This record gives sequence, C-alpha cells and structure tokens, in this order.
Amino acid sequence: MDDIEDLRRRVREAESRAEEEQRQRKEEQRQREAAETSRPQTLQQYLETCHSLHLAIQVITDRSLTTQGETTNPAGRIFPRQIIPWDDFATRQEEIWNDLSTGDLFCIPAFPSQHQIEYVKSLLKPISSELGLRDFERDVVENAVQKLVDRAYTDPLLRSSLGLQGTVTFESHTNLGSTGPTEPASGPKPPAAPKARRRARGKGNRADQFCIYRTSDGQKVPALAIEYKAPHKLSVDEVITGLESEIQPERDVINKDGQGFAFTARRLTAAVVTQLFSYMIGKGIQYGYVCTGQTRAFLHIPDDPSIVYVSVCVPNLDVMDDDDETRLHRTAVAQVFAFILQALRAKPPSESWHDEAERLGTWAVEYDDILRNIPATEHHHRQGHINRLEFLRLIRDQLATDRGRDADCVSLYVSGARGSLFKVRLSSHGYTLVAKGVESLDLACLQHENEIIDLVRPCHSDSGVYVHFMFLSWAGQPLFNRADLAFKAGIDDAVSTILKAVHKLRVLHRDAEPRNILYNTNTGKLMLVDFERAEFRGRRPLGLIVSNVQNRKRKRGILQKQKKDDFARELESAVESASGVLRA
Repeated sequence: MDDIEDLRRRVREAESRAEEEQRQRKEEQRQREAAETSRPQTLQQYLETCHSLHLAIQVITDRSLTTQGETTNPAGRIFPRQIIPWDDFATRQEEIWNDLSTGDLFCIPAFPSQHQIEYVKSLLKPISSELGLRDFERDVVENAVQKLVDRAYTDPLLRSSLGLQGTVTFESHTNLGSTGPTEPASGPKPPAAPKARRRARGKGNRADQFCIYRTSDGQKVPALAIEYKAPHKLSVDEVITGLESEIQPERDVINKDGQGFAFTARRLTAAVVTQLFSYMIGKGIQYGYVCTGQTRAFLHIPDDPSIVYVSVCVPNLDVMDDDDETRLHRTAVAQVFAFILQALRAKPPSESWHDEAERLGTWAVEYDDILRNIPATEHHHRQGHINRLEFLRLIRDQLATDRGRDADCVSLYVSGARGSLFKVRLSSHGYTLVAKGVESLDLACLQHENEIIDLVRPCHSDSGVYVHFMFLSWAGQPLFNRADLAFKAGIDDAVSTILKAVHKLRVLHRDAEPRNILYNTNTGKLMLVDFERAEFRGRRPLGLIVSNVQNRKRKRGILQKQKKDDFARELESAVESASGVLRA
C-alpha cells in the first residue's frame, strides 16, 4: 500500500509540475504577445493594421436610423465638360511608392502599435450620416496619413526625393490666418498658394475637408479637397457603375431622361463629381477625392480645366491577393498618402488655367449668370457713386445678413498679431476693398489704428497704398523674407524715407520692425504697415495756467526734447534692424 500511495503522490506532483510549467509558458506567451502588440510597428505592419481597422466599417442602411435628403444638388455648380477614367492612376501611385523606398520609412519601427490601433477600433461607431463618416475617416485614415507624412518629412533622403517642404493637416476650412500673438503679418508666397483672385462662380465654394500643406517657411496652402458622402446615400455599386466609362455631362446627363440603374448611377456620380469639381475650380486646387468610407473617387484636374480624371478605389475589395507585394499600397491609408504626395509635388495652376476655368458653364442657369451679362455701370452704381456713409451702412447690413458660402467676404490668408485681412465686395454696387477684421476684444485697437491712418493720409500718394490694395492680389513681403532685394545698398535711405514721411506728420509708429516694412516687387518701393500701436505726437491741448513761467518753459523744453528723441530713436532703430536683416 505504501508503494501505491508513493506512486500516486509522484504522479500528482508530476501533474502539478506539468500544469505549472504550462501555466508559466502561457503567461510568458501572453507577455510576449502583449509586448509585441505594444511595440512600434514598421510601415508594412502599420498599413496592415490600419487596413484591419478599415475592414471594421459598419454602414447603417435602415432609413429610420439614417439621415435623409438629397445626395447632392448640382444645379448652379460649375461642371466639367468631360469626366474621364484616370487610366494611369495606379502607375502614378506606384511611382510615389518607388520614391519612398529610398529612405528608412519601410524598415524602422516608428508607427503606432497594434495595441493603440485596437483601442481606436474599440471606439468606432456605425455610420449613419456624413458627420459619422467624418469621424470614421479622421480616426481610421486621416490621422494615419498625417503620421506617414510627418515621418517622411523627418527623413532627409525622403524629404529630398519627394521635394517635401513641410507636413500636412486635415481641416474643414481654408481660413489660414495665423492666430499667434507675435506672428508677423505675412501670407503665403505667390505663386505657391491658390489665390483669392476672382469671385467664385457657381453655387458654393467650400468642400467638407481640405488637406492643408504647412511648409517650413510658414505657408499654409490647400493641397487637395475632400467631399464626404454618407455610404447609405451613395453605394459602392453606384460609384463603380457610374464612373466606369467617360461621361460628358452636357451630352449624357444634364436635362436628359433615362431609365435603369446604369443611367441613374451615371447621373448621380456625375453630380457628385461636379460638386467637388466646382469646389476645386473655385479654390484653384487640382487634386481631390470623394469619400463614402467604402469607396474613394480620386479626382485630378489637368492643365485643361474642362477635364477631370477620376479613379475609383474600393480598399476592402482591392486588397485581396496575399501574394501581391504591393497589395498594401491599395489600402485606404496608403492610397490617400501617395495621392497627397502627388498633390504636393504638383506645380500650382497657371494664370491661363484660371482664365480657361472662367469659361466653364454651370449645371443650370442661375440668376447670377443673367446679372453678369448686364454692364457693370447699369447694374451697380450707374452714372454716380454712393457716399462714404451710405457705403458703411450698406456694408454693415450685408455683413450682418449675408452669411452663406457665397458671401462677398473672403479671407486673404494674411494675419497679424490682432487681425486678419479680408477681400470684401459690396454686392449691390460692386465696390471691392481690403478690410482688416479683429475680434470684439480688439475693437479699441482697430479704432485707434483707424485714427492714426487718418493722420498719415498725406503719405498715401507716395506709398501707393490704395493702388496696391485695390488692384493687386499680392501685398508684398516683409523685409526678412526678401533677402534677395536688389537695392540692399540703399536700404538705409529707403527705410529712412518712409519713416521720415510718417514722422513729419508727428506720428510715432512704435513697431517699425522689418515685419511691418513690406517690399513691393512691382514698384521696388517699401511700404510701412500696421499702425495699431502708433501714437500721435502732435500739439497737446492747453493745460492749466501756472504762475511759474520759467518752470513751465523748462518742462516744455524737456517734453519737446523727449519727443524729438523718440522719433530719432525709432528712425535709427528701424534703419539698423532693416540693414541687419538683409545682412544676415
């Protein structure tokens, strides 16, 4: 019996040891897996993980649970004469990926871990509206694309081969004014940025989302436009069928009657493409895409703005062949990433491109089209002009009530410490001016600057302020951005001339730094701007009479000497600062 009990005891101990060893192996395996999922991923791993996130998309189709209304209304929008399948889209995308292979982007684990992606996945919600689609795209695609661009920009080889000058952000507007309190008043350099050069034609001029190119020298340029369409309003089959062949809207769908799914799909997709096309033309952007979450229709407007090329991608169907080395290049994140790099490498459209775009028609006749055929003198002010007070009354009413996308008030993307510049047009009469806008808390500063501007009005004819602002879309650059000035040798005299003209009117600028001295490339002259801190040092009102005449004279002499010293010091400082910037 003792031998049997001893044998049983040994068996139990062996089983216990085996169970403990198995438990330890499982714990070690769990720890290894946990460590693995918490490690940064390589690019290939990251694209694979992001694709698994995209596969988790859920679309609600129950009408009682989704938003209703039209998918789009093309009436009044600028439309392309031809919508053509973009046959070499895949080739262009692969060219980008070939360029990406020159750096360390593929091999260094530098991207969010699998654990982080799984957390994002746990927060995803079913899509029942465009708002839900925006949230999905931000979490699943746009944030990932932004990380890829950031990573590419930090690699010197990739930065050089791709020609990257900065990174990107995704924003729902193109109001690119700086909000920093100490930023100088400067804007994007021409011709890199799309210009607010013409009033937008057609209905609406704002896409759902923009990819903004933020360059290292401070430019913020819209690179491509994005239009979201809820997937329950625009299905995968409708997108694929509608855009599988060329569409000439005027010939094929506008005011045409047809039957069947194919015609309906072509008409619907032509209208959706027209909506984004119209936005792109209005902003001077040649790249964009329509996104439903399940599909993406990538658009490119070539040198002929009457044409738009379109390529349809369905990531959850395109990424199927496990043996294909480039399969991950067809994921949503990879496609958008390469497409953005295409857009960033492209040159901005020429003036002739904008001229040709002006000749494009709208989907339907608008009241504005009729008004454009009326001579300006008949439609607006006829033979006389309104006075200043009437102008102010009308413009106040317009700014208070005209709040839509077609409002005659657009940002010029130029901002200073307390305000931004806008192009404002009095719709009823056609008067167009530059306006400086500030927030309510800075109203006193704006009123003060207005008083100072009135004081230095005699200088306007010399500096060309009104001519420059009225007829040029580009207001020049601060001196520190113009190290190539042709008159470096005479910069001291040039700065001295404009300061003396202002000082002669007893105005002390108090911020005569290079950022507030602009160089006009058309005239070769300098312009002093930003008078919000300026002081008028003219004659003061008479004070109380005192008996000590000698004391009064002495105080007046000290005051006059102080005033003189302030002007002299500002002149000396401005000349020295300007010279120092150009010597740097």
